[in-house]
Amino acid sequence: MTGVTLGWPPLMVMGLVSVKIVPIIDFRDHHNFEKPLEFLTLNDKDFLNSCEYRYSRGSRVCFQQLEQMAESIGSHVEKLIQSETDSDYLEEFIPRLRQSSSRFRDIPADWLTILLAVVYFEKI
Repeated sequence: MTGVTLGWPPLMVMGLVSVKIVPIIDFRDHHNFEKPLEFLTLNDKDFLNSCEYRYSRGSRVCFQQLEQMAESIGSHVEKLIQSETDSDYLEEFIPRLRQSSSRFRDIPADWLTILLAVVYFEKI
């Protein structure tokens, strides 16, 4: 017996033995999809002030952070990447991020490459 529920909270696929949580990671600035990481240069106060409502500008949780959280509770993580950051944009963006007052200024550059992914969590 398998059930599927679409929408938010994330898609849940239920089987006889396990439950898989299937969130979509959208790590893009929704104010400008051409420059998808700009919201990371904002400090938290400025980010919240720039949002019409929470997360209207996008989520600042990247895949690697979600992966670390899942693994800390004993979940196995698989991903299907649907979109990655343009390398020219990333090269231009990183120096500006490093000079910002944002809490993301020291985030590893390779954490900025996955913009959109479908992630499967399975309890081990």
